[in-house]
Amino acid sequence: MRRITLGALGVTSATDAYEARAVNQSTAARPRPFTPKLAFPLFVAFLTAFVLLPSPPADAVDCDAVRCSLQSQFDSQCPCNSFTSHSAYVNCIHNVIVASGFAKDCNSAILNCMANSTCGQGASAVICAEKNGKCDVRQSADACFGAGGGVVSSTNCCPSCPTIQCCVQSTPMGPFDTCIVETSAQCAAQGGIGQGSGTCSPNPCLIQCCVQTASTTTSTTTSTTSTSTTTGTAPTTTSASTTTSTTTTTTASSPMGAFNFCVVETPQQCAAQGGISQGSGTCSPNPCLPPCFQPGDTCAACGTSGGCLCASAQSNTCSLHHLPSVCVAPFACLQIFCSDDAGCPPGHACVFGAFVGVACCPPCF
Repeated sequence: MRRITLGALGVTSATDAYEARAVNQSTAARPRPFTPKLAFPLFVAFLTAFVLLPSPPADAVDCDAVRCSLQSQFDSQCPCNSFTSHSAYVNCIHNVIVASGFAKDCNSAILNCMANSTCGQGASAVICAEKNGKCDVRQSADACFGAGGGVVSSTNCCPSCPTIQCCVQSTPMGPFDTCIVETSAQCAAQGGIGQGSGTCSPNPCLIQCCVQTASTTTSTTTSTTSTSTTTGTAPTTTSASTTTSTTTTTTASSPMGAFNFCVVETPQQCAAQGGISQGSGTCSPNPCLPPCFQPGDTCAACGTSGGCLCASAQSNTCSLHHLPSVCVAPFACLQIFCSDDAGCPPGHACVFGAFVGVACCPPCF
């Protein structure tokens, strides 16, 4: 080992050595002073660390909802029955997904169920619900039943899309009066009007609309025919016959009439007539007739016109019956046999009672 002397290091005494060691230690412990040159590198380092921090995950895309929103495009651009090649069908579905802009998030999820379909696999292929609960394609119904499964009335293994009541036009320029249960995407593709979930019975596209009617007018026409017979010198004998006819007319949509005429039509048609909606129904019984309240077995007058009585389902001294209870003018009734309000002229109620029999009576307001 080579020995190094203090003299070789420029130190001539032990004191000098101690002082030199003390100077070195104090220099090493002294912090480096902050200078403007250090500011920029520190800022860049901080900014880089901030940018590289992991960002919070974005909300996951509901790919089933995306698929349902694209269903009308799948049906129109990739109709199942038009394909003889299954791979061509799958490629078509893929192209629709890519065009929608959701390929990155949902291409695999949608294709997993859409590709598991009967499209392009022959007319005998069926969707089979296997006994283990899985969904698969079988080449025939017998093959599905033989495996212990059940045939599903679908062309793929995708979950069903929620359906709504959709009002569509029965004719190209007609009202939206036809109800179809389909997906919201299919409804929008048809230009329909969604009415929410439910069935088409009763038809949500049609409502009972109360419109104005004119007063009922009755006209009587009398004609007289005379014949004369003369025999020799005998006095002349004259006979006459008279014919009388009665006509009852009710005019609908009178600007000054009462809102007692019920029409089943679309909400748009009702609004155009200035009518009052009474919700879905059949107009029998007539929802536009004024109601009455029968507090007991006393026949109470109602309305502002004289002679108006309450025809209720409850027995009373007036013996007028109608369901629901309505105010009618029994002395202006038309002797028309009816079984419900639909068998009466517009604005009339079908009532029965001891002194009117079965008749169509106008309402009182």
